[in-house]
Amino acid sequence: MEKHEIKAHIDRRSTTVKEKHRRMSRFVLPHFENISVDLCLFSSVKNVAHVKEQLLLGNDAYEYAFIDARNITSILHLLAAIHHALRARERGALKTKNVHSEIVYALSPIANVSK
Repeated sequence: MEKHEIKAHIDRRSTTVKEKHRRMSRFVLPHFENISVDLCLFSSVKNVAHVKEQLLLGNDAYEYAFIDARNITSILHLLAAIHHALRARERGALKTKNVHSEIVYALSPIANVSK
């Protein structure tokens, strides 16, 4: 079976993405054993506006779920949203253009993920 990767990068606003300011964890979710989920917590990210612009432009180099960590209550909260997005993709029921934006959508209290 083909192996897929989902990367959900979490950023804390007000901090340029640099390797030394990154913490990463890898997860495999039940029912999706062929998919690895990499969660990265970045601090001191200073180019948030640029990253958001690239995401909205659909730049393939930015195909990640960039999430403001202040809105995440726990790893379980984030993994539940990832699981929800993977299930939607599996059923062909994505409400957004890809699984990464679906993760953001699943975490959003409003329907507009660009905000």
